[in-house]
Amino acid sequence: LISTFCEEPRAAYNRVRLTSYFETRDPSALSMTSEFNENGSTSWYDENGVEILLNDKAVAIDTEKKIVTGKSGKSIPYDVAVMATGSFPFVPPIPGKQRPGVFVYRTIEDLEAMLAYAKENNVQSAAVIGGGLLGLEAAKAVKDMGVKSHIIEFAPILMCRQIDQGGHDALVGKIEEMGLQVHCNARTSAMVGSDGTDDNESMAPVSAL
Repeated sequence: LISTFCEEPRAAYNRVRLTSYFETRDPSALSMTSEFNENGSTSWYDENGVEILLNDKAVAIDTEKKIVTGKSGKSIPYDVAVMATGSFPFVPPIPGKQRPGVFVYRTIEDLEAMLAYAKENNVQSAAVIGGGLLGLEAAKAVKDMGVKSHIIEFAPILMCRQIDQGGHDALVGKIEEMGLQVHCNARTSAMVGSDGTDDNESMAPVSAL
């Protein structure tokens, strides 16, 4: 028997293709196995004898007793434990990161939250901090939402670990043809709220960088 703890409300999906969610708005189009059911699992798990524990992050491992415990309190004994922890979005310590309207870009739930916020607040313009591959994908996703998209990059060129100045110039030309705006050599010092504050306490919605 294989049991797997899953912090998210859905079984495994293709995070590399996350941007395509804006085209379909269908989580099942990203599934790594088969179509999601109402519980967030898929038939593949039952068909293959795999127990999946959704919305239940593993929080403790007793290596002597060989038991993994989830946040729910459920404990699973094991012969072999595999830690496939994936990634976690790093958020720079920028004042204002706690504000409504500031998002990370990693899960389907992140995208759904962005879509809902944009619709509820009639968002017209958004800034994506980071001009690497993921930042560019996020910026394109923002444009696909019907929102004006700005790419904010601290380095002098986009994708500075992959391309040189010539590659940057060609890339920026393509990006700007798509209607996105690029701002390099740009350091984000704060996320300013609608009340004009730029601290770590105010919960006024973000309105500027």
